[in-house]
Amino acid sequence: MKKTGMILICAISIAFGNSFDILLRLYDNKEYSRLIHTADSLLASGVDSAWVKAYEGRAYADLNQYDRAIPYLKSVYESPHNIPKWMKAWNTFYLGKAYLYKKEKDKAVTLFKEVIETRATKNVVATARQYMNLTSDSPFYKRWKRIETSNFNFLFHKRTKLRSPQQFAQMMQLSFDTINDFFNAEIPGKIDFFVWNDYVKFPGNPKHAGGFAIPELLVVHTRYMQTRGHEMTHIITHYAVDTVRYVSAFINEGVATHFNLTHEDQFEEVRNFLPDKTISIEELWKSDRAFGGLSSEFSYSLAAAFIQHLLTEGGKQNFFKLLADQSWDNAQKIYGDKLTEIINEFWSRVR
Repeated sequence: MKKTGMILICAISIAFGNSFDILLRLYDNKEYSRLIHTADSLLASGVDSAWVKAYEGRAYADLNQYDRAIPYLKSVYESPHNIPKWMKAWNTFYLGKAYLYKKEKDKAVTLFKEVIETRATKNVVATARQYMNLTSDSPFYKRWKRIETSNFNFLFHKRTKLRSPQQFAQMMQLSFDTINDFFNAEIPGKIDFFVWNDYVKFPGNPKHAGGFAIPELLVVHTRYMQTRGHEMTHIITHYAVDTVRYVSAFINEGVATHFNLTHEDQFEEVRNFLPDKTISIEELWKSDRAFGGLSSEFSYSLAAAFIQHLLTEGGKQNFFKLLADQSWDNAQKIYGDKLTEIINEFWSRVR
């Protein structure tokens, strides 16, 4: 009887081991929905494993379903049985990330600090530090100058190169009002707007030299000399529609560049940088990689000029429908056969 029991335990362990390998493979392949289904089946069968809960929580977080992610991640955080130090650290990071996106910054920063103190792995520590330093609650910004306006919490580098941060803040608030006069978006809080001298010492080390916006977090990081409207337009457009289902880099960056308030002639910019090779609007629209493969001087101007043309020819109502789902397929549904006509007329106007 004792021998039979041991065989049964070994069989269960082997079966779970195989299941965990499947979970890992699904996670690495970003097959999050299948992972969740598999994890649910394991938990329903009586497998009470922190490993399973941790990966199900991470899968929900990677799908931006933070309400569903938190119970699994929190369960593992409170009872991290039989999981290695690195896995516990990643679980804690994902729980912090979930709280951050739920606008519970105090909880998030506390958890990120815990991860950093573990020194579990270089990657998890660096990732936790990067996310913590996205927020105004990070101790990194303790000595930065802060100015508040109607829609912004500005944070200026402690040795800012701006002569008057106050004037800058007023100018940016006016820019917001100007842009949002078109979009009429309801922003669910004030935007944390970080104004850097440069990004050489930015904690987290973004891979690009330009600014970036994270609409879900109401966060903008930018340099003091960047265009006024670009990054804030990313925030505004995100909340100008009920739900953003799909974002195309070509459309998203085109909108932000069109509304950046530089008042440059984008068509002339396109003509200046237009390469000899054939450019396909459809390809750039469908593929973020294709869009990113062009020089930013050309790609952003091209996208902005196209948005200007699309607004003129397609109308504001259709434009707002496109903002919610920026996919090529949705554009075809919105504009129908006229989309081809709009694109052909655009190239005629450029050339």
